[in-house]
Amino acid sequence: MFFETALASPPEIRPLQIFYGIIGFANAVAVARNLEKLETFVPAHGLSDISALNAQVEELSLRFGKKGAFQRFNDSIAPLGRICYFDSSMPTWIPKPFDDSGVLIGTEVSLKDILSRVPSLEVLYEKTFAEKSNNLSLNIQKSLSDKNHIDLRIDDPLLFSSKEELVETVGRLRSEYSFLENWCLSRADIGWGNSMFVFENIDKSQIDEFSADFFSDRAGRFSFDLRNRAEKSFRERRIDFVDILPPIAGGLTKTMSYVVKPMNGAYLSEFSLQYLGCFLLSTLVRYKPQIWQRALMPSVFGTDTIDDKSLALIEKFLDLVVIDFPKMVVCSIDCNINPADMVIED
Repeated sequence: MFFETALASPPEIRPLQIFYGIIGFANAVAVARNLEKLETFVPAHGLSDISALNAQVEELSLRFGKKGAFQRFNDSIAPLGRICYFDSSMPTWIPKPFDDSGVLIGTEVSLKDILSRVPSLEVLYEKTFAEKSNNLSLNIQKSLSDKNHIDLRIDDPLLFSSKEELVETVGRLRSEYSFLENWCLSRADIGWGNSMFVFENIDKSQIDEFSADFFSDRAGRFSFDLRNRAEKSFRERRIDFVDILPPIAGGLTKTMSYVVKPMNGAYLSEFSLQYLGCFLLSTLVRYKPQIWQRALMPSVFGTDTIDDKSLALIEKFLDLVVIDFPKMVVCSIDCNINPADMVIED
C-alpha cells in the first residue's frame, strides 16, 4: 500500500513512503526466513544519519550500528545469494552467499557510494558524475563439451584497436575488479559497440596469457591457440568457478548478473543497497527538507545553491526499488518461484 501510494505522490514525499514500504517488506522477509515473531524485533533502524546540515544530496551519509532493522534484513537475505549461469543452454544456479552485517559495524557510507553500486544504474550514474560506477555486468556460461569449462563474458565501452590497448584494458579491469586476476583471458573482440572479453576459469599463474605461445591475433580478434587448450595439462589447470567468483547480484530474482564492489569490506546484495539508499532519502524528506526542496526546485533558491545534479539518478533509483523489492520478497520466501511468472503492475 505504501508503494502504491508513492506512485501517485509528488516527489516531495515519495522517498519517505517508499521507505515505509521497505520496512514492512524487510520485516516480512525476516519473519519468513528466520521464523521469528514480529514483536521480538529490536525497534531500531541500525543506521544513523550523519549528514552535514548543508550537504549536497549525493553527500548524504550514514553510519552502521550493531543491531536493528537493516542488520536483520541484510542477514536474512545474504544467505540467498546465488550465481546464475547457463548449463547446456539451460539456466541454473549455485549458492554464493553475501556477507552479513557484522563487517560494517561503525563504518560510514554516502548516498553516492550506494548509488554507484546499484545494478542497472551504472549508465546514468556515469553520465551524472563523469566517473566509473562500482558494478560490472557479466554473463556466465558453461561449455557444452567440458563440464568444468566456464566462460565469463564482460563487455566494456572502451574499444581497443591493438594488442597493446587490449593488454592495458584487461589490466584496468583487473585493477578495478581483483577477482579477475584468477580468470584467464581466452578471447577478445569488438562487437555491438563494445570491447568483448571472455575469461576462463584457468589457473594462469604459470601462463603468460598474452604471449605468442598462447595468444593469437587474427585481424584484431584475439584468442587462445586451440592446440594448447586441448593439452591435458592445460585442461587440468581449471579452477572451480565458484571459488574464484565473488557474490553476484541478480541471482535471487534471475535478472542480469552483476559483480558489485564490496562496501567497507562487505559484499552486499542489491536489495541491501536499495534499503540503504531509501533510508538516506527518507531522512532527507523527514529531517532535511530544505536540501530536498533545493534539489527539486532550484529556481526558487537561486543559482548559487542549485543541487539537482543527482535528481534524475535518484528518480530512476526509486522507480527501480518499487519494481524490484516486491519481487525479492516473494523470491526470498519461495526460493523456487520463477520471477518471470510474476507480474508487478505499474
